Amino acid sequence: MPGCRKAGVNGHARRASKAKWCRWSPRWGGRYQVVMHRDSGDLTVGGDYREIARPSRIVMTWKWEGEEPETLITLSFRPKGKGTELHLRHEGFVNAARRDGHNIGWTGTFDKLQKFLAA
Repeated sequence: MPGCRKAGVNGHARRASKAKWCRWSPRWGGRYQVVMHRDSGDLTVGGDYREIARPSRIVMTWKWEGEEPETLITLSFRPKGKGTELHLRHEGFVNAARRDGHNIGWTGTFDKLQKFLAA
């Protein structure tokens, strides 16, 4: 399994955090887990892969350790020019505040991904 650094994982975008370690088994029924280190303590998120349809779609659950029920993430990929367009749908939040907080986090994460891929 690739490590966090090799995969370009750099923690939750909204918080000052760095990926401490991650593991994943990207197959139907496989699991993933990411631990991010912050000065105030570690954050752990994980889930199960529900669908992997190469090269166009990944569906997986998402749950912060010790927090709300799991949510569902769908990642869709399609060719665009010389690259790939990524669409993320994250659904099933218990309230709008949790949804909005994740939106801020995902936006920052994709900003970091764009910088990483451009380097």
